Formats: sequence, structure tokens, C-alpha cells
Amino acid sequence: MSGDVFALLTVIPRGAASGASVLVSVTDDLEVSAIRTFGVHEYLTEPHAEPDPPIEHCRGLARVGGTLFVAMFDAVRTYTIASAEHLQLRPGRRYTHPCCVDVHGIAVVGDRLMAASTGTDAVISWNLPSGSAHVESLAPASGADRERRWPKRRARRMGATDWRAALAPALHVNGVMPLGDDDMLISHLGGLQVRDWDGALSTLVDAPGRLVHDGQLADDDKVLATDASRGRLLVVDRETGALLAQPAIADPRRWFVRGLMVTEGGHALVLRSAVTATAQRRVDADPAGGGEASGALVGLTVVDLASLRIVSERDIRLDAVSRGSVAYAAVPAGRTSSLAAHSTRPAGVVNVEAHIAAMEAT
Repeated sequence: MSGDVFALLTVIPRGAASGASVLVSVTDDLEVSAIRTFGVHEYLTEPHAEPDPPIEHCRGLARVGGTLFVAMFDAVRTYTIASAEHLQLRPGRRYTHPCCVDVHGIAVVGDRLMAASTGTDAVISWNLPSGSAHVESLAPASGADRERRWPKRRARRMGATDWRAALAPALHVNGVMPLGDDDMLISHLGGLQVRDWDGALSTLVDAPGRLVHDGQLADDDKVLATDASRGRLLVVDRETGALLAQPAIADPRRWFVRGLMVTEGGHALVLRSAVTATAQRRVDADPAGGGEASGALVGLTVVDLASLRIVSERDIRLDAVSRGSVAYAAVPAGRTSSLAAHSTRPAGVVNVEAHIAAMEAT
């Protein structure tokens, strides 16, 4: 390893119905430092005489000091970070709720843990010391008022092959970010919304069809999000919702752009994954395979937020990870300000912006 560890990433199975999610530590020169697999025993167990195996999807991450929060499908679990470089973690407390299912983005502010429960189109807030939960449903018919965890059994009873059929989220709420003064930025596939201190919702960005994820603050004036449908980073005025810029990150025919981390040094780390057919929501895994380790291709792109130019990027093949796995989220591991020292950009991607613009014009 030639650099300091600066980011932790989650990578989840997509090309198969089985296979483990992993945590990856990355150095400031975009090299992999370590990979840690989340074992089946670390997930919430279904309270059934013959429980289904857990859905092994670790998506969102949050980090506060030496504590890492990990979204583990139907719960959020805490880990004490003994070593970010070697990914030595000590499992801690678990937070869950009957409507906590298919959890995506998470955030921590003060003594509150917030999670986007995608399966119920809800935002769940836990008081960290007490564990008490408050649920805000963003879609009245989402089923957020009853037990919704462990959806494979319900999907099987429905005759469905996709466990999300038992949830049917209308919005696909996938991210939550505190804005201060009890305001909250909420991401869903069709755009960004702001929930203010008295619970009122307003639309900041209305972008149906854009596959929006990862709403985050860039600074006091701007919000960032990823647009997977066009392979772009969205830069939005925080007050008006005006789209200020949308720099191209990757060709969406080859890469699925999702996952975003704002660094202390004025950069954004954007994740991308090789486009692959999804089998991750199949109710029953193929016992003949599909979760075998045959490698996943993920990409790391660093954008300078002042110029909105790509200053560094690298493609990484994770040979030990199951086929078709995709990167989802990133959080700082500690130091985040030394990226500019490694600002190199391969010549092969210099014209990505022009290429995508030309493609969209056809």
C-alpha cells in the first residue's frame, strides 16, 4: 500500500441472488487496502422455525469518530473501528424496526441515527442512547405501519420471484441527509425533497426517470446527487433547486453511477459499477451457483468541486467478490485531504463529457 486509507466502501451482490456484501478500504491513491466480508451471522435473523437466509445487502454507511454505522438490509448495525487500514471491526449495537427493510442511505446527526427504508418509502430516526424509533412515511400506502421485514416469505406466498414485489415501494426512497435546524434532504429515484422542521415536504429537484441517489451537501449553498440514468453528477442550488451543473462521470451504457462522498479537501469521490443484469432480488437463489467469487469491476472517480473536473480515476477489479457485485456507498476513513497530490487522469477518459453529450443528442 503506497498511500493512507481515506475511504471505506460497501460492495453488494447484484448479478446473483446469493453472495456476500463486503467492505473495502481504499487509499488516497485509489488502491485497495483491505476487503472484509459481512458474514451471515451479522444480519438480523428471521423469527421463524425455518428462517430464510438473510438478504445479504449492506448498502449505506455513516461514520462518527471511531464508530461505523452499516445499513444491513433490515437493520443498522454499529461497529467499532479498530483498524481502518486492515478493516478490523468489532460488532456493536443493532437498530431495527418492523418497517425497516431494504435500507439504503443512512446518516447520523447528534444522538439521532436516520435511515432511508426503501422497502417502505419511509425515513426512520432512532435515538441512539435509547433505541426508540420514529417513522415518517413518504408514501401513505407503503405499509410502514406494520411488519415488513423478511420479504422473501411474503413474495413466495404471492407467487412472485422478486422479493421487492412484496414491498412495492412507490418512490424508492434511497437517501437521507441532515441539513441543520431539523431540516432533512431526502433522495428518491425521481428527485430530491426537503423535509423542514415542522414536517412539511417540499420538492427541491423533480427529475423523473433520472434514477437519483446520494443527495449530499457540497457546501452551504450547493447540494450534490448522482444521476445513474445519464452517468452524471448533479450540482443543485440548495435554496432554489436550480440545476447549476451536471458534469459527466461515465458512459451510462457501461457504468452505473451511484455512491458519493464529499471530502474535506474540496473533492467528491463518485462510485461507479460495471453495468450488469440484476438477479439480486430473486426470492430463491440458484443452488448451482451465482454467488461464486469471479470478480466485480468497480470504478472510483474523483471530481474537483471548484472546477467540476475529473482529476483522478481508477477501475478496480475485486477478484474475491462475487460475480456482478456493485459499489454502493462510501464514507471517510479518516484523512481525506491528500487526494490532490494524486491528480492523474488517464487519457482514455478525457472526452467523456463530449461523448455523452453526443450520445444524448442522438
